Amino acid sequence: MTLRLGSNEFATVRNSAMFAGLTQDIAQDVLSDTAIEVHEADSVIFHQGDEAHAFFVVLDGWVKLSRVMPSGLETVIGTF
Repeated sequence: MTLRLGSNEFATVRNSAMFAGLTQDIAQDVLSDTAIEVHEADSVIFHQGDEAHAFFVVLDGWVKLSRVMPSGLETVIGTF
């Protein structure tokens, strides 16, 4: 499910390290097409090696970043 970025979410993203140094006008311009994606627990957002088309700011919940070795063994890099 994809939702539009509301004022509370905009403020949260705006205060993240990625956007904190931008002026209000530039932040609004850069974030004008931003959307909120809602993902089910244990869903995959992207895979290692996928071409990057976006980046993500987690507004609520947890994200596990892991790497799968050629043997199939999963190594957890971090939980955020």
